[in-house]
Order: sequence, then C-alpha cells, then structure tokens
Amino acid sequence: MKKLVLFICTISVSIFIFSMPVHATDKEVYFVNMNGVELTKEQYDNLLKGFSYDTINTMSAEMIDMLKNDSDIHTTKKEMYVKSEVECQDNEVVDSKQTVVSKEEYENSPDSEPIITRNTKSLAPVATDYHETAYKKISFQITYGASVASKFVTLTNVWKQIPKTKSFDVLAIAPDAFSLSFNTDDYRSGYQKWDGNTINYSASSKNWKLVNGFGILKKGLGLSQNIVDDTKRSLSNSITVIFICSAASFRALGSYQHADYPVTLKESQDYDISANGMGGLIDFSSSVWKKYDTTGGVDATLY
Repeated sequence: MKKLVLFICTISVSIFIFSMPVHATDKEVYFVNMNGVELTKEQYDNLLKGFSYDTINTMSAEMIDMLKNDSDIHTTKKEMYVKSEVECQDNEVVDSKQTVVSKEEYENSPDSEPIITRNTKSLAPVATDYHETAYKKISFQITYGASVASKFVTLTNVWKQIPKTKSFDVLAIAPDAFSLSFNTDDYRSGYQKWDGNTINYSASSKNWKLVNGFGILKKGLGLSQNIVDDTKRSLSNSITVIFICSAASFRALGSYQHADYPVTLKESQDYDISANGMGGLIDFSSSVWKKYDTTGGVDATLY
C-alpha cells in the first residue's frame, strides 16, 4: 500500500521558504511559511514563544494574525512518553500494548528503526511472526496571548522509531468547556513531517472530521493522516486548533491513535467524541476499534 502521493486536491507538499537577511529591519520579511504568510523577525520571534517552527510553518494567515504582533505569549504544556509493543503472527496483530514510560527510557531507545524480535506467542516463528517495539512522545499544549479568550491547542506526536504499519493515524482534540470556533474555517491546521518533508493539511482538507455532539466532551475534531510508506528516518504528526472560551478555567483533551492494521480514510473517520473513547476521546465504531492501538490520552488545563 504505497501512499506517497496523498490527496493532492486537499493536501500540499512543499519545501519551506526561510529567508534571513543579514541586516533585516523591522519591516523586512524574515520568514515565509508554507501558506505564503510573511513575517518580520519580531513577529516570528513572538510566535516562537508559543509554537514550534513546524506549527508556525503550517498555520493559516488567520491563525497567525491573531498572535504575530503579541509579545506577551504564554503556554502550558504536558508531555507523555509511550512504549508501543505489537505482536504479529502471519501478518495479523495478536496483541497490542501501550505503556507510559520515563523520558529517560524514551531517549535511550535506538533511533529510527523499530525493535524487531521473535514473536514470543509463536512456537515455530516465520518471517511474518514478530514482536515490534517503538517509542513515541506525545505533547499537548495550550497557548494564548493578550486575548485570553482565544486558546490555541496543539497536539503533537513524535515517533522515535518508525512503526511498521503505515496507514491512517488519527489525532483529535476536544475542549472540556463550552467554546466556539473549532469548526470555523482557517482556525485549524495540521502537518505530517517525514524525513524532512512536510505535508500541510489545510482547514479545507477532507481528512478533517468535525464532531458536533450535544454536551461537553461530545464536541471536538480530528485529523486523519495517511502515514507515508516511504518514511524511513523521522516522523511527527500535529494539529493546532483555536477555541474561543472566556471561562476562568479552560481544560482540553487530546488523543493520538496509531493504526495497527491498514484502514481506509472512511474507516479512520468512523468515530464520535466521547470520554469512553480511546485516550478518553476517540470513540471508534466496534468494527474499527480493534484496528487502533488504544494509546492513552493527554490533557492540559489553563487557569
């Protein structure tokens, strides 16, 4: 299943443009992102207080305009390190286990290649019988500026080793409070970065799914990312969403689910937002549930 060419009508793959004049003035263009948004050095430095380079590189103009001239940007962030173990027999997953581990264990694991060993569940193992171990880091943060009501929520997953199965992984975010604007065009962005290449998922991409259920933790959105088969060295996935909420306390939840089996885009979007879902968020249908790895969720609260 080769998917190097992905949904050309909705997803753009390009090389970022990054200019750094030696004698840049306050008005000169210092950085141009994948959407053609131009920033001065001061504006770019402002955004770096709350976002990574890759997030800035893929945000829409509407998202960037809200904070680019704000020098008082704050963020609260959580990180979780996960050990992913998959047992396969005859190319079928017979067991999948996700364990939260220390940062030290994550960093001490080998780079790029997953750890493949003999399948302990098979008495006479063949090439299709194996035990795969890979590590991932999941980060979740809330960023805001002078307008405290506008919360930028970012969920990012970084694989330390590239998983063997490459299909539609899902990232989802939901607020644990009444909020507006997550379903507004250009108030969300996402990217998949693999081996130095970046896939930019605009707000119009059909890979997004918006869930407008009734009640808190029934509303949210997710992005299905078709992991590129040619990925060899590095892989990260991320989404950023703006929520408008004036409550004194704002909590949001995030969930990243990796497909252990090949799935279609339609299958990857067969879910609701629910506290009973994977990671406390993504409630797949019964036929799809078994195809994902049930990674635990993350959350952050802004007081």
